[in-house]
Amino acid sequence: MKKNYFLFLLFICFYANAQAPKGVFLAGGINQASLNSDQLTADGSIGYHLGAAINFGYNLNFNYEFGILYSRNVLSLPYVSGVSPDFTDSGNQKYNVDTIDMNFMFNYYVIQPEYNKMFFGPQAGLTVGITNGEWTPAKGASTTNQTYEYGLTQNSFQGVPDFNLSTSFGIVGGFNDFRASLKYNLGLTNALSGVENNERDQYNLYTGPDFKGKLSSVSFTLYYKIL
Repeated sequence: MKKNYFLFLLFICFYANAQAPKGVFLAGGINQASLNSDQLTADGSIGYHLGAAINFGYNLNFNYEFGILYSRNVLSLPYVSGVSPDFTDSGNQKYNVDTIDMNFMFNYYVIQPEYNKMFFGPQAGLTVGITNGEWTPAKGASTTNQTYEYGLTQNSFQGVPDFNLSTSFGIVGGFNDFRASLKYNLGLTNALSGVENNERDQYNLYTGPDFKGKLSSVSFTLYYKIL
């Protein structure tokens, strides 16, 4: 009887140590956005994200992750400045796209987590981004008289959607209380819905292009377990 009890305790200890990592993690990292559009040219620049994540589940090979992150994506738009047709300058203007991202990920571990050993595997899930409904110029930048493709101006980006859905997939790994992930977030919604230029008819109805584009990003995140 004592032998069976001892073996049972040994199994419980082994199982507890071998479970996929769970707990509360602080998270932070860098990201680079890209805008997939046939109409608007935009180069991605380095941004950042900060937040927290919860890992839960009681399995040797997989667990679930729910995270909330503040993310700043940066896009660089080509412009000309001055009054048409006598433009006097040109360049690239950086715009910040700030979101509160809520992601739900499924993590599968090819190399199972064990104490003092590395773990590693693929991950996939969905990310919902909530925005403030506008793109804002980088701090200190002046957009006076700047004109972008199709005659767009800064005001054109003050009616963008306040919701962005993306599917996320990548790899995750770690060691004890530290984790890291590298993933690609593929935009599914039209990030340029609501963007308009100054083309209007005699009734002030919009007659310009129907702008379309999907906002995606590559992100690298470090996690540290606090609970």
